[in-house]
Amino acid sequence: MAITATMLAGPVVWGAIGYLIDRWLHTGKVFTAIGMLVGALAAGYIVYLRYGKAPTGDHDEPTR
Repeated sequence: MAITATMLAGPVVWGAIGYLIDRWLHTGKVFTAIGMLVGALAAGYIVYLRYGKAPTGDHDEPTR
């Protein structure tokens, strides 16, 4: 559930920020698209950092 929320929230939040910038600068939907792309990439990176890394195996070594 957390992965889904992260993957949805990234483009929505950054897309909304881009939308506000578009309204402020009177541009088309340029910053909306850029914001959604940046949000999707950032969300994918956050999901990778939290859940995608393989265990390092440091915990498998016996203590001396």
